[in-house]
Amino acid sequence: MGNEMHVDVLQPETRGDRVRIHGRIHGHPRLLRRNGPLFFDVPAQTLDWLAIRGRRDDLHDAFLRATLWSAMEVGGELTIHGRVSAGLLANLERYQEIVCRWWPEYRPVLLRADEEVGDEDARAAVGHGARHGAALLAFSGGLDSVESLAAHKAGRRGRNSLAVAACVFVHGFDIPLDDAAFSGALARARTLTDLYSTPLLVVRSNLKDLLPLWETTFSAGIGAVLSLFERRFEIGLLAASSAYENAHWIASKDGSTPWSDPLLSSSTFRLVPDLAVTRVEKTQRLAGEDAVWRNLRVCWQGEDLSTNCGRCEKCVRQMLCMRACGITDFSAFAAPLEPATVLAMRLPMPVVVEEWRRCYERACAGGRGGDPVFLAAKRVIDAASNGAIGTARWGLRGLAGRIRRRARRLWSRWSSPRQAGDGGGHPATRVR
Repeated sequence: MGNEMHVDVLQPETRGDRVRIHGRIHGHPRLLRRNGPLFFDVPAQTLDWLAIRGRRDDLHDAFLRATLWSAMEVGGELTIHGRVSAGLLANLERYQEIVCRWWPEYRPVLLRADEEVGDEDARAAVGHGARHGAALLAFSGGLDSVESLAAHKAGRRGRNSLAVAACVFVHGFDIPLDDAAFSGALARARTLTDLYSTPLLVVRSNLKDLLPLWETTFSAGIGAVLSLFERRFEIGLLAASSAYENAHWIASKDGSTPWSDPLLSSSTFRLVPDLAVTRVEKTQRLAGEDAVWRNLRVCWQGEDLSTNCGRCEKCVRQMLCMRACGITDFSAFAAPLEPATVLAMRLPMPVVVEEWRRCYERACAGGRGGDPVFLAAKRVIDAASNGAIGTARWGLRGLAGRIRRRARRLWSRWSSPRQAGDGGGHPATRVR
């Protein structure tokens, strides 16, 4: 008998000011790494927006999006013991055909549900009302999501501009559930969404802990969270992190692409990948937004994930983009941009090399190519182009920081009892 993975959908539970949408995964051969409780804690005031409310007409599509990649890790069958829309099931069959060709370590699975809901019945279940055309943006306070929010609010996407009615920040994705840095990161993010008069929802989830490689699976995870609210929002907006000209997404295992992400949609909820341009282009588009540069958060390697260390490759790349665009406020970064810091970088993959190259070209076009930091950047780019792609010299410092963060979280977990069913976290790998 082949692998048979199952997701039991449980009744939502009210926990203070939150509602827990949850289920239990079993049957995955990797035992504790993939099986067990899966939960999403959402604000209680959003109950009427949820596709899953403990009622007979619930749609459990979010659980299918959430668990598909874990099932593909081993192949076989995936059964959602609930109601899943036919449109999503059809799209995910095609989605699997594509991504399993890109990354053959994953295998297509047979998708099942206790009840397959036709498109007309699915639309009746979620209704229309206030949701018509409304979009919910995944938001973390990074450059990609800030630029998306600013562009859509100002109508800069032209006929593709969406009515972004709210943003959602997931605790447990970029920042682990047991990392106290989330409160600081949330404060920064809320300052930015307030700047564009957009409410920010907070969801807590242990989904990331149950998935394979996050760089590949994150867009499905984000899609699962966004689709929880499909009785209020018709569209989930995903900020793009890789530009269209990036031809390296297969080698870099970047699972979010303009070609595959739309297939995470159903007839009642569309996942829309936003305009995919380079980091330096996005930086230029926000150049006049002073409050953005004081509150931006791009770092995922520093010791304190509520801020920017200023020494990891992601921080250095962002500061170079800012300098190339004439931005001088680096107050969001804990360390200044200096040639020695730039020279310490080893670019981890071709897509990052291309981002550095585009940044350097923008600096030269603006007459800043002679700046010592860009002379240093040119040396790093040339070294990477000649095959010196790998870990930054500061990597041991970054590793030490991650070890200290992990030790603090383990101490907190040991000394403070948590609610049953809560999951732990692991170091983040992406800030959008």
